[in-house]
Amino acid sequence: MWPQKNHNHPTSSMLHKKQPRAFCGLFEKQENRVHTLYTIKKTPSWIVGFLSFVLLPVLFMPQASGVTIVDFDMGGATVDSADPLAPSTVAANVSVSNLTTVGLGTANSLVDVYARDGWNSSVTINPSNFYYTFTITPDPGYQIDFGGGGGEFALKRENVSGAQNFSIRASTTGDFSSGFINVRNGNSWPSGDGSGLWESGSTTLGNTTITNSTPLEVRYYFFNDGGGGGYAGLTSEAIVGSRTNNFWGTVSLIPEPSTYALIFGGTALAIALYLKRKRVREQTELS
Repeated sequence: MWPQKNHNHPTSSMLHKKQPRAFCGLFEKQENRVHTLYTIKKTPSWIVGFLSFVLLPVLFMPQASGVTIVDFDMGGATVDSADPLAPSTVAANVSVSNLTTVGLGTANSLVDVYARDGWNSSVTINPSNFYYTFTITPDPGYQIDFGGGGGEFALKRENVSGAQNFSIRASTTGDFSSGFINVRNGNSWPSGDGSGLWESGSTTLGNTTITNSTPLEVRYYFFNDGGGGGYAGLTSEAIVGSRTNNFWGTVSLIPEPSTYALIFGGTALAIALYLKRKRVREQTELS
């Protein structure tokens, strides 16, 4: 036997028929509030999804890490300074030219030393002559930041009475007279290992950042020849603390302008839509 309906509890259809108009208006407002709550819950998820689509590709771009950008380690080999010296290490997405000479004299064939004779006898540097040089160039679309890195230098001269001073300079503009980066300035040749023939230490390029259109040229100057002559140049002999001539830094992709436009444009659109929905929600609550 089926249970009898309890007529003491009106059905929903009876509510709509029997309740006064004020109650029906309250019921409609309650429905609007339910819709409003749905909108409030839906909006943040939509915004998060949209921003994730825009920002995640940028956030998961390969991160830069410190590496050896370039190193001239002769590794115990005999090198002839009549020929350019190729770098032993070059970082990925970077090009480095061979080490060459400008304005120097007799070449030498030496073990672990790349050096020539014929240095400047003046007590001051000739910025446009008498130096070794190489250039560091990132590949298109990449940049090198030397700010978190540094480097080393290792030098040798043949005679204590030879070149009395050295200087390592760098430039992204070709200006080695006044607008250069002072990588290392040897006002006088220190004792090094005690013989006065070797010297090594650390170098810095400051907060320099370069791109493919602004490559960095590095020059090694020796000057103030005391009359002893002989060669002076770069070395990687173990006698100078196993140091070589190198630079460290980070290599990273350069974000395209379109990437920034996508980020800012997408964020602005998300905010605008959110504010529009917020206004609609507030108007609904007041109605």
